[in-house]
Amino acid sequence: MTQNYFFMATLVMVMALPSWAEPRLDYDVDDDGLIEIQDLEDLNDIRNNITAVNYSDSYVVNELLGNTLYGVNDGCPIDGCNGYELINDLNFDTNNNGVFDEGDHFWNDGKGWQSIGNFNLKFNSEFNGNGYGIYNLIMRRPGERFLGLFGYAEFAHFHHFSLSANLITGGESGAILGYGWKTTLNNINTNVILKGEPAGDECTVKCEAEIIGGLVGSGDELSFHHIVAKIQLSGVDRLGGIVGIVFNSQFSELAMDTQIRGQHSIGALAGTFSDGEIESLAVFSNLFGGTAVGGLLGKSQDAMVKNVLLTGTIEAAIGVSRYARAGALIASSDSSEISHIISLMRLPEDENDLHFFGALMGDASSADINNAYWAQDLALRNYLYGNSHSRWGQNWSLIDLQCASPTQSCNGLLFDDFAGALNTKGETLWNFGTNTQAPTMVLPMGRFADADGNGAADNWPKIDSPITSTPVETDEPSSGGGGLMYLALLWIFIIRKRPIKSQGKP
Repeated sequence: MTQNYFFMATLVMVMALPSWAEPRLDYDVDDDGLIEIQDLEDLNDIRNNITAVNYSDSYVVNELLGNTLYGVNDGCPIDGCNGYELINDLNFDTNNNGVFDEGDHFWNDGKGWQSIGNFNLKFNSEFNGNGYGIYNLIMRRPGERFLGLFGYAEFAHFHHFSLSANLITGGESGAILGYGWKTTLNNINTNVILKGEPAGDECTVKCEAEIIGGLVGSGDELSFHHIVAKIQLSGVDRLGGIVGIVFNSQFSELAMDTQIRGQHSIGALAGTFSDGEIESLAVFSNLFGGTAVGGLLGKSQDAMVKNVLLTGTIEAAIGVSRYARAGALIASSDSSEISHIISLMRLPEDENDLHFFGALMGDASSADINNAYWAQDLALRNYLYGNSHSRWGQNWSLIDLQCASPTQSCNGLLFDDFAGALNTKGETLWNFGTNTQAPTMVLPMGRFADADGNGAADNWPKIDSPITSTPVETDEPSSGGGGLMYLALLWIFIIRKRPIKSQGKP
């Protein structure tokens, strides 16, 4: 009877499979050079399509070049495929019960997803989401480093998808990518909870939960464009809503709603930033830390920052050190060029000015600042820097920032230098609304505003599928019927994924 049940269950499930579950004759139906990713099993198999690249007679590197799936490239152009594209939404809550448990296909004994790629196997290709979503990405891997949907990437391009994720990682991790070099991320919408936890007692090197970003842990020569990110992040040091630590990189037209808790070097964009350009950002942040806490950047060097709207709150940790730095824009800066900044940020009180808390910057060396304004009644101070009260004093309040416009002066405040800025769609970047509304940032992804200056976004784009709730404790799967069903599914999987050989182009 048990045997009959097994084969009956197998037959029913085979009949219920959609048509694309059969082995494919063509892995690039639209002939665009990108292999179609139909489901989570396809996504998972990207990691197995390894190409050995000979850089010299003695130097061979293994890379994920995006030219095969399941070891074949049937249907790819004559010169081969060079990446992957989604053709469906993907949801890691595979049993649709709203929690992460052993019934989900990528449970992995409670650890969840394993990152694609690592230091010795880098993703070097294109990942095109085609406007689809990857929902409920789960990891429970405290202390493990370089984690994300992808672990390592070089010369890669991630674009046009939504992502919701709930992750526990170690250091140098992010929801999309652990580490990236010469990589671009654009047209991405995220809703991420990421908690960095330290490694266990057996760890001796790089054990702390540091260098963590909402999207990317760390990187060099990265480009971020048209990103909408809602992030909840916690860890220790070098924490950023977009990237933990970054060098030689560019950011343009981003909207961020970030909540970050840590100790040192915390910023809504990046914890540590060096040598790069930042332009046209709408930043809504609530940050809590001990020192080097900035509404945009924790620590920066050689940064060019232009057209940034800031609102939210910075809170100081109890027992903050005497030399703690904080600022609505940057906590500690060296050699920066800054212009066209409007801040509605609330900063911590600092009785007797014991710390380096400035309206925009905690401290700065060689900073060139133009057209930067803040609401002194929200910042609780009328000086720009925390270490030089005599420089850059302002006395405009929230009501003045709401009242003023490019053509209307309020108490001497006039935003005429903001009038000509456009976004990449040719729309006016800054919108000044009525005389009771704070300035608004208009980006290609939408209008981002805190008109009443309460520290929260008036509206926010939503991802269709919610973030998976925290997983519940479950018992080990029982044997019996469930085990037989598992074997049936395994048998189907083997049949489904076996490619037909010698079909299509080589």
